[in-house]
Amino acid sequence: MVNRALFIAAAAVFLMIEPVRADIVWSLPGSYTGNPSVTSYTFTQSGNDLTAHGYTSTAQLSNTPESLSLTGTTDLSAKNGGTGETGVGIQSDSQHEINTTSSVALDLSSSYSNAYGDVTITIGSVQKNEGFAVFGGSLPISTPTTGSPYKLTDYLGQFTNSGSSNAVYTFIVTPTEMAAAKDILYVTAVSGNVVIESVAMSSVPEPGTLTMLFTGLASATGLGWYRRRKAA
Repeated sequence: MVNRALFIAAAAVFLMIEPVRADIVWSLPGSYTGNPSVTSYTFTQSGNDLTAHGYTSTAQLSNTPESLSLTGTTDLSAKNGGTGETGVGIQSDSQHEINTTSSVALDLSSSYSNAYGDVTITIGSVQKNEGFAVFGGSLPISTPTTGSPYKLTDYLGQFTNSGSSNAVYTFIVTPTEMAAAKDILYVTAVSGNVVIESVAMSSVPEPGTLTMLFTGLASATGLGWYRRRKAA
């Protein structure tokens, strides 16, 4: 009888809970084929937009503070090279990937909100001794140039592949980092060239949902304890 009461109480709690938002994953290059050539492209997944922008750039990564300077715009590329070699890169690169003189900005400002948690960027085609770095910051208001670069100093981290001959890595950006980055992330190569395979936003339950869950479970536990005491 106690187990039945607990089951009914728990079921009532879960019926009250609103559906949790689903994770959003943009698998790249998605709808982008590379033709015609463009410096920016918007990908849409479940009504959520992610806009990629191509830039020429130079990075300072060997000394603190690290920085990324945008020096112009450049065409994006859609690479379809199979497992570990598929995603978004830069058209001017010989392998259509992001190299040390280019960057791709990932603009999530129209989609990311407090309904989401971590953002995960999956980076592919990371050969041995190749690597990538991630920065955050707003998009430049005007087109940057070599003589008037747009400098980013919100350095989020870097990785270099010292082991596998070809690997895929994930880079996770926390909600706090997303807020500081203005919901815009930049990927550049530390060495060699790499490609962005996917971008994902993880969902989080709404505060009201969590409150109902914990309150309901506490009520269910209390009901079971009371009946056991009474029966004793």
